[in-house]
Amino acid sequence: MNNLYYLIFFTVLISSLTPFMKRNILREFSILEQIIYTNIIILIIIIPIYSYYEKKTLSYFLKQTKNKEFTNLLLYSLIIIIALITSGYILQNFGSVIKFKGIQRSLSIVLLTIAGCCIYKEEFTLKMLSGIVCILLGIYLLD
Repeated sequence: MNNLYYLIFFTVLISSLTPFMKRNILREFSILEQIIYTNIIILIIIIPIYSYYEKKTLSYFLKQTKNKEFTNLLLYSLIIIIALITSGYILQNFGSVIKFKGIQRSLSIVLLTIAGCCIYKEEFTLKMLSGIVCILLGIYLLD
């Protein structure tokens, strides 16, 4: 279980730096250019890793489009594209990374909790309610 917390800390550390990098990149590139370049670089790196570790060919990969979950993958991709463009627009035009990411992450925890309770029938507890109140108070203080 300790490895989980190390990995979480590692991902939080890395992901905390990326909005600042993205803001600087968006000074020289448009939002769409940044997304295109990033995806090309990711593809160039990931395809050989996929072939090596998964031991699968590119034709097998392309056959996966017939999978019943592929529609969900398309919807997921569309949501990510919208989020990337929107967050890029915010960083490019409003500039405050700390305020933007603080509010974004805080509200995502609140919405995740509400979705878990409403959609996935998770139990809503007094601790959750007090956490949501603290988060909303923190957003108010941050703003």
